[in-house]
Amino acid sequence: MKKHQHFPLENMPSLIKNFAKDIADVYGVPIEYPTMCIISAFGTALGNKVRLKTEKYINYPQLWIMIVGPSGVGKSEPLKIAYEPIWDFEKKESDLFKKRLNDWESACIEAKSSGLAQPEKPKQKRILCNDTTPEVLFSLLAENRTLTICRDELEGHFQDIGRYNKSGEVAHHLSCFNNVSFSIDRKSEENSTMISKPILSIIGTIQPKVLQKVASQNSMRENGYLQRCLFVYPGNVLRPYHNENSLNPDYVLAYQKMIDYFFVFPENTDFSLSSEAKEMFVSFANEISEAVNSTDDEYLRSLYSKMEIHALRLALILAVIDDKMDLVSEVAMRYAIDLCRYFIATGEKIHQPQEKNWTNNEIYCLVDEEIGIKNVSKFAESVGVKRQNVEKALKNSKVERVLATDDNAVFRAFIKRFDRQHANIQLSRLQDAEGTDCIKAHCNSENHCDSNNT
Repeated sequence: MKKHQHFPLENMPSLIKNFAKDIADVYGVPIEYPTMCIISAFGTALGNKVRLKTEKYINYPQLWIMIVGPSGVGKSEPLKIAYEPIWDFEKKESDLFKKRLNDWESACIEAKSSGLAQPEKPKQKRILCNDTTPEVLFSLLAENRTLTICRDELEGHFQDIGRYNKSGEVAHHLSCFNNVSFSIDRKSEENSTMISKPILSIIGTIQPKVLQKVASQNSMRENGYLQRCLFVYPGNVLRPYHNENSLNPDYVLAYQKMIDYFFVFPENTDFSLSSEAKEMFVSFANEISEAVNSTDDEYLRSLYSKMEIHALRLALILAVIDDKMDLVSEVAMRYAIDLCRYFIATGEKIHQPQEKNWTNNEIYCLVDEEIGIKNVSKFAESVGVKRQNVEKALKNSKVERVLATDDNAVFRAFIKRFDRQHANIQLSRLQDAEGTDCIKAHCNSENHCDSNNT
């Protein structure tokens, strides 16, 4: 399957490109950071006002985006800048709600004194949330239908999922991604809360090591949660040096006006694919099918399959920016597909485990588990350590293997491509003849160590 290792810039709408490039230059970050934050913010502002209809499906401008990078490289600034107008809108709505709530409380007092029925309590319009319990999150979705989780550090979001996993939160999130209605039943309430065709978007930053940790928890790979995310993951991101630049006010104003325009965009606006865009999408969908059919890796099959949905959702946002008479143009679809090719590459990158720094104790346990250490003294002498160190490591290994099953699965995989230099074990120095023969036999076998492997 064709994929892009580098973030695509060709065919990017000029409004996005100008502002994204300006942010990237001022804050010294890769241009993919501000680009995807801007696209996400546009989708959040549009909410459920627009939808893309194809023969089989309806898609909304809904995206799950992770801005991936090490700590201290400035990945939070683009998110803050892109979502600042939306947070401002949220603040205004909050102030209006407080006023309506005060008016309602006064009306309730007046109604009670007059013997009249209590007026209906006003509801607060919400667009964003960043730190809520599942109960509050789904209550907000029930009242507003569309919502975006916007968190500077997504680690907290995934910790919350782990904390409340037994409540079925993961399954509800997956339903939100697919815009499938569901109900929340609580013991404390007689009636269930129905959430009808919810639209939940997610965006936030995360560090690579945290992401790998998240990927191994709560069955995030197996249930498809991870494959529904778009990973903005440039390589070799460095902390920028200080500069005195500032954002171009013309680009800031143009962006603000576009966000304001989306807030008042006509409700229930349907988009469709132009004939050229449809032809291009069908070709991409068939390419996806070939990729899915050519692999047995369940993670990759799921990752590839979701790219059809992402392409349509990205194309919808780009089409609204183009303002082409409710049609997704060929240019919008082409750039959406180019973005998906980039996200296929970053999704595969997430699937590859990071290289581990192995401790001596871990290596002793590996050798014992895979080959067997029959003479501890000879083995310790051969690697230049005290016998007591090896004995202690092997004594604790049984407990460690029970407590860290996943790690040991990785250990066993590592021993198959065992590198003497990397492991810092000089197996050739073993003095015990029987042990040496055993190790050599394993090292020369096809499935175990090879002194030429790295």
